[in-house]
Amino acid sequence: MKTLRHLRQRLSAALLAGLLVMAALGAFFVYLADEVGEQAWLTRLDSTVAQFFHQHGAPWLVDVFETVTFFGSASTLAGLGVAVALMLTGLRRWSLLLGWAAALAGTGLLNTTLKGVIRRLRPQLPEPWVTEQGWSFPSGHAMGSFVAYGFLAYLLTRITPTNFARRTTVAALAVLVLLIGFSRIYLGVHFLSDVIGGYAAAAVWLTFCILVTHGAQGRSRTSSTQPSSRHPPT
Repeated sequence: MKTLRHLRQRLSAALLAGLLVMAALGAFFVYLADEVGEQAWLTRLDSTVAQFFHQHGAPWLVDVFETVTFFGSASTLAGLGVAVALMLTGLRRWSLLLGWAAALAGTGLLNTTLKGVIRRLRPQLPEPWVTEQGWSFPSGHAMGSFVAYGFLAYLLTRITPTNFARRTTVAALAVLVLLIGFSRIYLGVHFLSDVIGGYAAAAVWLTFCILVTHGAQGRSRTSSTQPSSRHPPT
C-alpha cells in the first residue's frame, strides 16, 4: 500500500507540473501568434534575421542544411513512426504504442489547423535558396521533429537500461531538433518566430501526450500490483 500511495503522489506531482508547463507554453504561443499577425517588433526581427541569412548564406551550408532538414520532413517522420511502432509492438508495450501513434497523428492535424487559422505567408526573398508552398506559421518541420524526437526520447528513457545511454540519447535528439529548426531559417523557408512558435505548440502537445501515456502506464502498474479480491480456496 505504501508503494501504491507513493506512485499516486508521483503521478499527481507530474500532472500538476505538466499542466503548468502546458499553460505557460500555450500562453506564449498565443502571444506569438498575435504578434505575427501585426506589423510589430517581432515581424521586424523576423525580417532582419531572414535577410541576414539570405545575404550571408554559403552554398555548401545550404546543402548541409537541406540534409539536416530532411530529418524533419513528413516522409522521414512517417518512416520513423512506423519503425518505432513495430518496435513497440514487438515489445508488447501497448500504452507506449498508443501514445506514440496519437502524438504523431495529432501533430500533423494540429499543425495544419493552426496554419489554416493564422495564414501567414512564407518569407519573400529575392532568388531564394529553397522554395516551398503553404502557410508559414507555425513551422511544420519544427513541430513534427519536436514531437517525434521528443516522444522518442521519452520512449527510450522507459526502455534504455543505463542512465548514460538515456542522457546521451536525449542530448543527441535535442541537438537534432534544434538543428532542424535552424535549417528552416537558414534555407529561408521559415521566419524565426515560425520555428519558435512550432516548438511552443509542439511542447504543449508533447507534454499532454506524455502525461496521458505516463498516467496510463501508472494505472496499469497500480492495477497489476493490487491484490486480488478473491479469497483463496480453503
